[in-house]
Amino acid sequence: MKINLNVLVPIIVFALLFSCAHPGSPGGGPKDMDAPVILVVIPENGSANFNTDKFTIEFDEFIELKDIQKQALISPPLNSKPDFKIKGKSLQVKFNEELKENTTYSVYFGDAIVDITQGNPVSNYTYIFSTGPYVDSLSLQGKVLDAFTLEAVEDCFVMLYKDDNDTISLDSLPLMVRPYYLSKSDKKGRFRFNGLGNDEYLMFAILDMNASLSFDQPNEQIAFIDSLIHPTYVNKPKPDSSLIDTLGAAIAETDLNITNDSLAKIIADSLFKAKSNLFSDQLKTYEMFLYTEKDTVFKLMSAKIIKENTIQYVFNTPINNDVSISVVNYANREIWFVADTSENADTITWYYKNLPIDTLQVLVKQNADTLDFINFRLNKPKIGRKNKKDKGKPLKILSNPASKVLKPKTSPRIDFNQPIENINFDSVILISGSDTIIKPDFYFTNNLQMQLEIPVENAEDTRYLIAIPDSCIYDWNGLSNKETLLRFSTKPLSDYGTFILNVSTRNKHSLILQLLGSKNELIKQNLFSGDTTLVYTYLTAGKYKLKVIFDSNNNGKWDMGSYLKNIQAEKVIYYNNELDVRANWDIEEEWVLSDE
Repeated sequence: MKINLNVLVPIIVFALLFSCAHPGSPGGGPKDMDAPVILVVIPENGSANFNTDKFTIEFDEFIELKDIQKQALISPPLNSKPDFKIKGKSLQVKFNEELKENTTYSVYFGDAIVDITQGNPVSNYTYIFSTGPYVDSLSLQGKVLDAFTLEAVEDCFVMLYKDDNDTISLDSLPLMVRPYYLSKSDKKGRFRFNGLGNDEYLMFAILDMNASLSFDQPNEQIAFIDSLIHPTYVNKPKPDSSLIDTLGAAIAETDLNITNDSLAKIIADSLFKAKSNLFSDQLKTYEMFLYTEKDTVFKLMSAKIIKENTIQYVFNTPINNDVSISVVNYANREIWFVADTSENADTITWYYKNLPIDTLQVLVKQNADTLDFINFRLNKPKIGRKNKKDKGKPLKILSNPASKVLKPKTSPRIDFNQPIENINFDSVILISGSDTIIKPDFYFTNNLQMQLEIPVENAEDTRYLIAIPDSCIYDWNGLSNKETLLRFSTKPLSDYGTFILNVSTRNKHSLILQLLGSKNELIKQNLFSGDTTLVYTYLTAGKYKLKVIFDSNNNGKWDMGSYLKNIQAEKVIYYNNELDVRANWDIEEEWVLSDE
């Protein structure tokens, strides 16, 4: 009987590898944790002169396919998806279109091939073949990261383009045509290309929203390498001599005639195929930073009533003086609404009085262009509480901070949902420790009169009580408060920690340094350039992170990139170590920032 060594030896190799990696367990039927093992591939993986329309993979156990249409990737991409058919322990892949001449193809299965018992996947298996006399053998690898958070991005298509189009420029290919090679990022953001030709490539990544494999939606997130890249050849691994000796001894007991040198080559080929989809130390890892491009067309993204007597207009970019929002069906000379613009000027919020109409019609324009015509369905006007016997809805009084714990050097604040029209603090009582103050001072913190502050001395480890009698505060809709008790407190100063950061940099641009909490919430932000020392006082004990944005255009905020202008999103880096701030401790760190 004729025995194919290229089939037999890999089986022995896998058996030895798995016997080392998975020691025997005591009797009792251990759970199957092993992935199916590939026994035979016809035509063989890595074949040249591929002249059929299908290939078959034989496994050592029964298999099934999981999300094969989503996970399978074919490079270069085909117009028609192949048919994937399972018969027992084999998988047949049949192509439904004619393949290109003298072209190396790769079929990537991801984790789609699993055993039928436990669902153990054959991870990252790729079948490579060529319709020409040789198989391209170069590789590329990289990671896709969110440009602002640097978190790994999963299921992002990574595409390679060759400069071989006579009518479309290379930079325009990702916008107009399907890629020449295709890969997809895993849970760690990693991707890998194998079977590449000896060419230079444009590399582009996209979270494809419409399965077009092209950048044709303005809100699709993209990433790109801003120069052409060249793939690399990965040397095959050298097998351990003890493994060769062990296999040689096993084969010597058979009728096979094979030298140790030939055995070493077969083992190396088997190990290379088994590991060709993993990251390699021999390859440069390209980092791609994913972002959403700024929409150049000014748009009204949403306009809705977000809560009672409050309308919010959200635009895709900051508004200018050329934008107008006007009411069509209600004319009133009195002021019946006030507007508040967000800090980055892309959101306008209207706070309005009760109106004697059911529908409010609003026209939003940019110069002479109509952006939207909106019909807001209003709630029926409700009469506010005019006296203590009135059972109408009371005015909401919101504590600020919501935690009711005052940081040092701060005072308690009270927030309201609508502008305040009348207020009488004559009967209000402030109890500060053992002191009682009648008619405490207060002032509004903004022109909308929707927040007031009650100044206190803010002594450490002190409790505060603010007693507000019924009907002391009225908003402009006539709603008044119920009797309210607000409690605040301060902690001992020894409960807080101090963090000192010394930053060294030769960067010429402005830098934005953010102190983040354990959940990536922004605690404090500083803008500076050059070497500086930052001191953070009164920090609650806990874990913190540091993040720097290289503000290349000096506008005080992080900016996304522009593919057609070959501008990357502004660079972001994190401090290597998490900060552990302890109560009643000062910690000091040095951060040397490399050039952008």
